[in-house]
Amino acid sequence: MNKGAIIYVLLACVIALFVSGFFVLDSIWNRGISEIGNIEFRSGRTIPPNPDLAATVSNNLLLEAAQPNELDDYGTFSLGIPVSDNSGVISLGSPQDPFVIQVRSTLSSPYTFLLKVFYNYKEVNFRVQGAEEYDSKFTFQLDANAAVNIPLQLSPSIESRNTNSRLTVALVKSPEHFIVSDGRVREILWNTPGLALDFMIDYGYERSIVMDDASFEFSYESEFFGFSIHTDPEPPGDGFLRSFGDHTLEVSSGEKVNLTFFANAHTVGILDIDSYVIVSMLGWQQIDMNEEPFLLIDVPHPRIESGQHGHFSIFVPEEPGFYEFFALMAPNPMRANTYYNFLPLELHRFTLEVVN
Repeated sequence: MNKGAIIYVLLACVIALFVSGFFVLDSIWNRGISEIGNIEFRSGRTIPPNPDLAATVSNNLLLEAAQPNELDDYGTFSLGIPVSDNSGVISLGSPQDPFVIQVRSTLSSPYTFLLKVFYNYKEVNFRVQGAEEYDSKFTFQLDANAAVNIPLQLSPSIESRNTNSRLTVALVKSPEHFIVSDGRVREILWNTPGLALDFMIDYGYERSIVMDDASFEFSYESEFFGFSIHTDPEPPGDGFLRSFGDHTLEVSSGEKVNLTFFANAHTVGILDIDSYVIVSMLGWQQIDMNEEPFLLIDVPHPRIESGQHGHFSIFVPEEPGFYEFFALMAPNPMRANTYYNFLPLELHRFTLEVVN
């Protein structure tokens, strides 16, 4: 056998080993059930959409179509409040002053979106102009390459407390679907589960914000980048984030579930971060974390070069079924926004299944 033939045979063997290894790893990854502690992960299944989260826009709501952007090659959606400045600051006389949320889509297909509003990181009721009742969420469908203005007003029960405040607006993409569902849904939701912005309401006071200090105990540091939530009680230690991917977290009805977060938030733009807040929803309603409405976490020293690893617990519903878990992380919640750090928040989403 000549030298060229030998090289060809060796190359063919390497390719064959690579292909067979890929299928072995793929088989392991998609194996039915793997356990971490007493919590199980089930491989992706096709789950029907939730009919309760169908778009609810009706003719009596005074929504205004806005001028859409040009359709781009990738397809995106954006969120904003037109009266805010480039730092995300809104000037209001009271929390009940009406304002407009603007949503634009250059996606190539129509999608359902869910709108959530948090005031100082606590879920609040609001109503869209034309609606009689206040609610904690609003679902609507937006056509391909379209935009809409949504005028809304916050609940009368909200008070300003003589301090500037945070207004966090979260836009969830395809809330009727579960991220654990079939491949097409995962492709849609995995990289773009939604969008959230953390505005500051300026009532004319000094630009400092007073919040209830949710207690939290810093526990570990680990080098990585980003934001993730998992059940593994130990930090990864290898520079990679743990994520659920196409798996479901299965838990027992009414169970207290311990979760772990990883967050690397040492800078945003060119500014240092001294603290950050994590807010979570289950089934599109805010849930307590460590029996607090949110986690307020101090960064232990300036320009920390490693992320933080910490634990929190949640209680899951008694009613069996599938629930989407959705969390957002907002940096420097007690400092004023600036042009350099008003950026979309980091989000994390996975599916939780409650069983008897």
